[in-house]
Amino acid sequence: FLVSGTFAEYGEYGLNHEYIPADSLLKPNGSYATTKAMFHEVCQQLSKEKQIKIIYARLFSVYGEGQNENNLWPSLKHAAINNLDFQMTKGEQVRDFISVDNVCVNFLKLIQKYNTIDPGNQITINIGSGIPKSVAEFSKYWWEKYESKGQLLIGALPYRKNEIMRYVPDIDSNLINLK
Repeated sequence: FLVSGTFAEYGEYGLNHEYIPADSLLKPNGSYATTKAMFHEVCQQLSKEKQIKIIYARLFSVYGEGQNENNLWPSLKHAAINNLDFQMTKGEQVRDFISVDNVCVNFLKLIQKYNTIDPGNQITINIGSGIPKSVAEFSKYWWEKYESKGQLLIGALPYRKNEIMRYVPDIDSNLINLK
């Protein structure tokens, strides 16, 4: 099985690492991240009990076509294309943004390496671009790419409560090399 998880599973343990290793402890915040972390544990148990192969891939800041319209990239794109002003936080959060297209490429690589995994052994890896970038940098890049006539209003919104300011994966620590 190939299962996708989320970087949000690391939660507050993300604060302990400049680059989060795939085997970091988990301390998720909120119900979404908690249920994903619980499912990770379920997958580990199933793998052992049923002697099945599982690759559990934690995805970092995926963006692209088909994404929920309320997320950063699609809402930014909509505003830019329509020359609307776009309110955002100061954008100091550092993330590893990866396009959905590159996630698909990584999934294909993982499927090709499936036979290298021993039954009963779940492999957990991080999937990201390997390029840390602030939310402001990411937003400015796309704003300029779409040549918007609207204003990018950086700092107009407050940060979320309990915002983790840096979530960047250590993709070199993965047990499966995707390069």
